Amino acid sequence: MFTFLLIVLATFLGWLLLVIGGPYFGAVVAFGIIAGCLFRGVYLLNLLVNELVDNK
Repeated sequence: MFTFLLIVLATFLGWLLLVIGGPYFGAVVAFGIIAGCLFRGVYLLNLLVNELVDNK
């Protein structure tokens, strides 16, 4: 349920940025959000691998 709420809020934020700032501003912010999520995912995967290697 929490994930669905975050998806709805992100969709609303994207729509709001598109209406207020225009398509270029919204695209830059959307790229920043997606890139930030990807980098965070890589960081968490790195932590997971380090934990698994240390436990062996």
